Amino acid sequence: MATTELTQSTPAGAGEKLRRLVEAGLARLVTLWRAAQNRRSVARLLEWDAHMLRDIGLTPGDVHSALSSPIGHDPSSHLHAMSLERRMATRAGAEERHHHQSYFLRTITKQAAMRASSSERGDRLSA
Repeated sequence: MATTELTQSTPAGAGEKLRRLVEAGLARLVTLWRAAQNRRSVARLLEWDAHMLRDIGLTPGDVHSALSSPIGHDPSSHLHAMSLERRMATRAGAEERHHHQSYFLRTITKQAAMRASSSERGDRLSA
């Protein structure tokens, strides 16, 4: 059996609508202000050389790409995503190399053990 709850709400008055409108406008202004501050900070990264940017997981192209976004967008979130993606790709590559190296070492060790056991059998047969 399903139950249904009915509630009655009174429509928002003009004062409530105005308050919501002002809140939304202020929130948008705060977002634009923060985006402008972050855009200036990101633009300062262009003064860094490629080695310094690489230390934080970025390239000069990443900075230029982030700054090419529309004015109202926050370029720092774009840079964070690019840096995170690059770190994850680097980590995945390192894990893959480690997997291949460990497979290679296991194969070599197994082959050496097989050679050693076959040479011991040959020594026993000749004795």
